[in-house]
Amino acid sequence: MAEALAHFRRFQFPLTAAMPRVFAAIKVQLNRLLDLRLGAVRKIVRVSARRIRMEEWWTKQELGEEALTQAMGRLAWEARWEGLLVPSAALAGGANLVVFPENLDPSSRLEILNPAALPPRL
Repeated sequence: MAEALAHFRRFQFPLTAAMPRVFAAIKVQLNRLLDLRLGAVRKIVRVSARRIRMEEWWTKQELGEEALTQAMGRLAWEARWEGLLVPSAALAGGANLVVFPENLDPSSRLEILNPAALPPRL
């Protein structure tokens, strides 16, 4: 929710346009997850948590440039990581999970919990 609201604030959209939202809990089991919340991992890739959180990727995108965070995601996808755990830019101490479905191992799982509670697909 914090990420969605941050997006609306960043682009000065009315927060009322951010609603309604549907939230779903997903049970995730991945075999190859790059955890960029860990200082030891960030040290290897030579990027700080602050730089990950503070980069204005949208500005780079408007200029036709690839932002650092987008390059990191692209490289992780190319290296066949199943996903990334990244520090949240919108919520101190929070994290976001990025999953690359096409890179999933056969034994990896993404399972929507309580799918009957979700609205029907149109």
